[in-house]
Amino acid sequence: MFEAAQIVRVDPGPAAGGGTAVVVASRILVDDARPPLAMHSVARSLEALTPWAESLVAPGEAAEHWLVLSALDAPAPAAALDGLARESAGLRLLVDAGPGEGEAPAGSLEEAMLAGAAPLPFVAVRLRELAGLAAGEAPVTPPIACHLAADWIAAGRPVRLLAVDGTGLAGAAALEGAALALRESVGHVPLAVLTRLGALTGETGLAALRARHARLNGDVLAAIAADPAAAAAFRAAGCALLRPVRKVDGPAPWSEEAFVTELGRYGAERAWMGAQITRSRRTFETLRSLRTRETCLIVGNGGSLAEADPALFAEHDVICSNFAFNSPLLARHARILTVTNALVAEQGAAGFNASAIPYKVAPVWLAGVLHEEAGFSFVNATGEAAFFADDPANKISWSSTVSFFNLQLAYALGYRRALLVGFDHAYVQPEESQLGDVLDQTGDDPNHFDALYFKKRRWQAADTAAMEAVYRLAREAYAADRRDVLNLSPSSRLTVFDRHPPDEPLPPLLSESAAFAAPAVGFGAGAGEEDEAALEAREALAASGFACGEARISDTLSSENYSHVVCALTDVRAKRRSWSYIYLKLQSFNGEIYLELRQSDFVPSGFTPWPIPDADTWGPFLRAPLATPERAAHALEHFAGGLGVEDRDAFERLVEAVPGLMRAAFAREDGGGEIWAPGLAALEASRNVETTAAT
Repeated sequence: MFEAAQIVRVDPGPAAGGGTAVVVASRILVDDARPPLAMHSVARSLEALTPWAESLVAPGEAAEHWLVLSALDAPAPAAALDGLARESAGLRLLVDAGPGEGEAPAGSLEEAMLAGAAPLPFVAVRLRELAGLAAGEAPVTPPIACHLAADWIAAGRPVRLLAVDGTGLAGAAALEGAALALRESVGHVPLAVLTRLGALTGETGLAALRARHARLNGDVLAAIAADPAAAAAFRAAGCALLRPVRKVDGPAPWSEEAFVTELGRYGAERAWMGAQITRSRRTFETLRSLRTRETCLIVGNGGSLAEADPALFAEHDVICSNFAFNSPLLARHARILTVTNALVAEQGAAGFNASAIPYKVAPVWLAGVLHEEAGFSFVNATGEAAFFADDPANKISWSSTVSFFNLQLAYALGYRRALLVGFDHAYVQPEESQLGDVLDQTGDDPNHFDALYFKKRRWQAADTAAMEAVYRLAREAYAADRRDVLNLSPSSRLTVFDRHPPDEPLPPLLSESAAFAAPAVGFGAGAGEEDEAALEAREALAASGFACGEARISDTLSSENYSHVVCALTDVRAKRRSWSYIYLKLQSFNGEIYLELRQSDFVPSGFTPWPIPDADTWGPFLRAPLATPERAAHALEHFAGGLGVEDRDAFERLVEAVPGLMRAAFAREDGGGEIWAPGLAALEASRNVETTAAT
């Protein structure tokens, strides 16, 4: 997501309540001098913006001018800019948190913010206040404005929230509102905001936010765990701090599976691990069935990647790894993000969890810092042995390099060809370094497509000979099934795979998938075959704020006393929430039908936190009885009553759409939905039942 920067001149006006704002100039927050794949940091962005601002504003007029950052497709409204005339120096988060489309409750700005009505903020800072800001140099994902605000707050500078209607918040209330606004934008609450909030309130700060507002990422969890008082307060607020994976000094207990890595031993709960493997296998099956291309692009992150044609990433399904997600261009096109190195995961946990890349895959033993609610699928991965996996969820090797892991994943998803780009296969490192040695990169990174990649981070030495050994395993596996791997990296030293010039047409595939066909779009029978009733149903859902790419039956089970059917929904948008896919399950226990929704079956991230306590080995769930409309309505309202405003709206739109989506999915399978018809009818009728929300 790119951002727009505006220079705004503010004239206070004759009265204290007056004032107007005039946009002097605007530009896109992209530095043309850097390659399209370049990573962004707050420091880099200010380096580009400061000379631009100085060329437009005389030094003596800096106090009357503001730098305003906003989304490219959602510039700050004029009313909010006019409000800057009433503001003193400092940083402002301009938030549209008042009532709108019936989504936010009427009342004060503070009430609206606490209810969750905090769309993407616009960040405004007076130009003269930019001097001396200790801007972060670490790569960050857009919106840059939110990270600028976090750096500002971490430095102890004041922040104020300003709504379009002129109301504002300061002090602790402004910081809590800032946390909500930034969480909505970057996917988690920045630790800097929580820390500053604690310093201002005199509390630990980490417990100051209500549980429903904090999407906890790895760095926040680590800080909480290090502070006993904060940990106790968070547990009292209902936030779970225990992760299913932990570091162990010796052999893990019988209830845990032990993993040995180059950075120590990890223990993973066996029951949780089994559930994750099942979930990941289902995710891979869905990705395989919905695949619309025979060729994927695996990104290697080497220096030559900066020279790649940006169009290449739009033409293929992209699998990237590690810190590649910090490139806005790669993040926009990547379909899958993988992480297999503990050192990388621990240093970049916040960014990995917040990344909007739809599918993420990592070994189970990284679940201590990478979270399933952030969209991660966990697999049983090992680096101790090199083998080419036929079932990557159950057992896969990442020996020597994450790229070997990615080649196996691409194979399992059915791609007939893997293209390699950015595979330089050469590293600047001390000659005495051996595979796995931990190195400190104090200066610019010479080995990757951006100098910020490992700058001021630790990384592990590479062994190109060991890499070539596992690459040969991949080449043999692809060749045995008449598939191929082509290296498009122009300056690569990797000779295991056939080279191909990136600017020349690709040769014909060696073979095609046996039953390859583009999936039908929507929840009708197929593209061009949607009848008038289905089209009207789709349009009605869209008008209510719901859209779905496809509904497909993905699993069925039938026994004497129990049966179920699973429906996979793809590209779901419900009001302001969106998911790459959702799994719905209809169950029948001794003839009584239930609708089951699980937090782990929403990707990325279901409703967090889950508003009811029901949970089992596979995590939190909702199981709504569909025997009668009244019972269904009571269970659904009990669940919805614990959600915030936006989540409740999204949940209601989803439930409203389920009957039609399920019927359409059954129609695609040429029937099979008869036994579920009474339950779906009860679910449909439950919308007309008046209930009282549970307290």
